Amino acid sequence: MKLTNAKLRSLPIGKKVSDGGGLYYQPTAPNKGKWSYRFAMDGKSHEMGLGTFPEISLKEARLAHAEQRKLFVSGNNPIEARRRIEQSQKATQARKFSDVAEMVIRAKRPTWTNEKSEKQWRSSLETHAYPILDKKPLAEITRVDVLEVLEPK
Repeated sequence: MKLTNAKLRSLPIGKKVSDGGGLYYQPTAPNKGKWSYRFAMDGKSHEMGLGTFPEISLKEARLAHAEQRKLFVSGNNPIEARRRIEQSQKATQARKFSDVAEMVIRAKRPTWTNEKSEKQWRSSLETHAYPILDKKPLAEITRVDVLEVLEPK
């Protein structure tokens, strides 16, 4: 049975209802509920949350379900895929300017003809850039932050 927006609002609280293909809706309060995707993999049943209603509409829940189902059909566990993405995002958010600067220094090391070059780069970055740019995660550094480093004081 395919769900409709009108049906979502009239379902009894607590009763989980299928929209088909593993997409489920469970009302938790009047005009509120949660979406989930149920699937079986390696002989085990799994359920992953897709969000809450009304923040996630029926249409959006179907789109999210289709994305997760595509992962499942290709042989991937959607829950594990989501975890990998979240871990990658956390690592990216935790990365600082100094982390990337160190990677650049290591990559340039073979091209420098003078050992002083590395020391000068490090010294300049440690003195001028790191104190300002390492205050924020790399992804949040703005043009204004970089200009603060570059403008004479």
